[in-house]
Amino acid sequence: MTAGKRSQSAELNQKEERAKSALHKAGQVVLEGHIKHCVREGIEHGDPDKTIENFTKAVEHFANMK
Repeated sequence: MTAGKRSQSAELNQKEERAKSALHKAGQVVLEGHIKHCVREGIEHGDPDKTIENFTKAVEHFANMK
């Protein structure tokens, strides 16, 4: 591989990592909003067990994002 191609590859890897980081941060914001509104509402006025089950699934999904 030439130096130019290595440089392009490194640049693409950096861009990919920055994009993943931005998506991860967006996911954190969404999850936080879900906790503050949906989870709170579900626990206070709905089915707490179902709310916790659904929240657990959301956290697992978020944790598995790569």
